Amino acid sequence: MKDSHPIEVAEYAVANKIVEQPAFAWWAKQALKKRNRFIKKAKSRYWKRSHKFGIEVPKSVAEAYAIDRRTGTKFWTNAISREMLNVRPAFQFVDGDKIPDFWKPVGVHMVFDIKMDLSRKARLVGNGNETDEPEELTYSSVVSRDSVRLAFTLAAFNGLDVLSGDVQNAYINAESKERLYVEVAGPEFGPGFQGRPCMIVKALYGLKSSGARWHEHMAQTLRDMGYLNCRADPDVWMKAKVKPTGEEYWEYVLIYSDDILVMSHEPNVVMVGLTHAYTLKAGSVARPKTYLGADIAEHVFQDAIDPGTTRWSMSSDTYIKRAVHDVEQHLDDIGEVPKKQRQQIASGYRPDLDNSPLLDEKLTN
Repeated sequence: MKDSHPIEVAEYAVANKIVEQPAFAWWAKQALKKRNRFIKKAKSRYWKRSHKFGIEVPKSVAEAYAIDRRTGTKFWTNAISREMLNVRPAFQFVDGDKIPDFWKPVGVHMVFDIKMDLSRKARLVGNGNETDEPEELTYSSVVSRDSVRLAFTLAAFNGLDVLSGDVQNAYINAESKERLYVEVAGPEFGPGFQGRPCMIVKALYGLKSSGARWHEHMAQTLRDMGYLNCRADPDVWMKAKVKPTGEEYWEYVLIYSDDILVMSHEPNVVMVGLTHAYTLKAGSVARPKTYLGADIAEHVFQDAIDPGTTRWSMSSDTYIKRAVHDVEQHLDDIGEVPKKQRQQIASGYRPDLDNSPLLDEKLTN
């Protein structure tokens, strides 16, 4: 368990006050330190970044509105409006603005991003760093990339169709177990709500326990639909099925946070079942072209052995092209690399003898 789920086991040890026991003391705290460093580095990278794909990324709601006014567009304004419409059920305003006793205040802020299709995305998140560590586990696992590759292989071997989908504002489908409230609602809440206190009643993004609450909620939904999770990967869900031809097979549902991948003889039936419990993003239910940042391609071979057989491939072409473009643009801005570079490493280069200065924090990010 330590090797496969180190963070989850370490958090369990802390929550149950056994982290000082010999079985945990020598590694658990170090695992949590690595987790915290990763989170800190990710946050640092976000706050330092000003542009993505050549488009300015705001750091606050006021800055987003200012960019739209300056550019004469409504891209960020519309993104904020869409997000607030979706996330509104997570907040409860009460008559007289009287918050129950024992509820603790917490801040919220908007996180902005640019998708690969250059559309704008806004996400309202809670300031989980301002809250105490919950007593229950907060770790939420996701399906591994190896499981995804194996699932595509099994789909090809068994002649199964594949559909992907995306749950809209997934976390707020689950109830929050943390008693938290926002002291003053910001301008993004709109007239009639701005300036008022409100309780957070759903698992809002950013709160410490929200990922685990959503994971539990989706797991229960799949159990109610008759699925069992795989012992090798708990985020691969399976159900024994029979094709109209009488052939028996396993139907698979893979979960990566709010991204769903279904391998089945009739995957559309599975997706319809999920729409009874959740709202899937418009246009997201389709044969996958991307999943977990990888390009997904479908190939139909017309060979003599098995004509018409579908095979699937995963590649990182789009990701690499975007990454190379960003690096080239960044290096061009800082002027660190000549315009013409015949080779990356000089002939006879000895890395063990290299005493050049290390990159600073900005360049390593």
